[in-house]
Amino acid sequence: FIYVNGEHGLRRMVEKYLPDFFPLHSGLTTGTCATAAAVAATWDLFNSNSAERPEEFPVVLPNGETIYVPVEPQEDTPRPVLQDNGKSYSEISATVIKDAGDDPDITNGMKIVARMAVPSCMIDALREETSQEAPRIIIRGGEGIGTVTMPGLGLEPGAPAINNTPREMIKKNVRLCLERLHIAGHPLPLVVTISIPGGEEIARRTFNPRLGIEGGISIIGTSGIVKPFSSEAFINSIRKSMEVAKATKSPRIVISSGAKSERYIKARYPDLPPQAFVHYGNFIGETLKIADEEEVACVSLGVMIGKAVKLAEGNLDTHSKKVTMNKAFIQDMARRAGCGSKTLAAIGQMTLARELWDIIPEESLNKFGRILIAHCHRHCAPLLPNGELTILLITENGEIYL
Repeated sequence: FIYVNGEHGLRRMVEKYLPDFFPLHSGLTTGTCATAAAVAATWDLFNSNSAERPEEFPVVLPNGETIYVPVEPQEDTPRPVLQDNGKSYSEISATVIKDAGDDPDITNGMKIVARMAVPSCMIDALREETSQEAPRIIIRGGEGIGTVTMPGLGLEPGAPAINNTPREMIKKNVRLCLERLHIAGHPLPLVVTISIPGGEEIARRTFNPRLGIEGGISIIGTSGIVKPFSSEAFINSIRKSMEVAKATKSPRIVISSGAKSERYIKARYPDLPPQAFVHYGNFIGETLKIADEEEVACVSLGVMIGKAVKLAEGNLDTHSKKVTMNKAFIQDMARRAGCGSKTLAAIGQMTLARELWDIIPEESLNKFGRILIAHCHRHCAPLLPNGELTILLITENGEIYL
């Protein structure tokens, strides 16, 4: 028997043992790879005398399920490092090879390295970490990890470009590893440094420079899993999901871009069955056309602001490779909402659309939201001529504008 405890683990096992079952294979995010490397390094540091080192290490994903990730064979043993001040610490590294599956990911095949260090005294490192949860785990960026230089990414300028979800995954999984090794109450802080050899060169071919991330790659991922991207395959999966949703006889079908927006919307529709929630990814237009073909009577479209500002201009496929936000168009909507020149200038300087939630004055937010939704509705409603369409604009905090 092969045991799994979630949808991602199930798919990965099917892909492993029945490789021809799915036309495209799933992959792992950089966040999951970094987490697996950190777990392996933790195991190596505290369990180096064991003769049996696993080939795969468990990683708990954000949805709570556990998958097993292959880690490169151990190349060295824990080594003491002497600092200039006479203090010492022990460190060791572990490596995971990024597997993006069949997704055209530029980081596929790259080495993601986690160096785990246990200092005897590292005052400077402790200043970076405010959490009091024991043991304290400090996340740092090493070679090939970008540095945030602009606001709007959810990280402070100057911080390594390791997003919050991967940070929390690393901390949670390292603590779980320590529990399995029966040293959960380890008194000293643990310093995890994530690096990607060659990451700086690769990053030049990504959107990172445009986003104000300099010097390397970002460690990202919200689900921990990379779903293989094929437009035809994705649209076919939307169609199947819509057929299943309709078969439940749900009074309403809710479409959203993915897990994050769906989680917020489910709170608004607690009585709908899980199958009534369909992910459109970037294919908003195609999803509405399918809903019309399936004669769906009521559709709620949940959209976060990054996709909403593209949709409002008539872009029914919001993929970043096909369309970017039009700041002049956004400024025009803000002007109609009563925003002044200072706000319009800030919009012209923003990096990501989600900054709008902080840029637009509070007294203008409702009117701006209504204008934005009206534009989206104007382009989407004709695709569902025989149904009722409700558009829900979702904030970063899960608040919903109608």
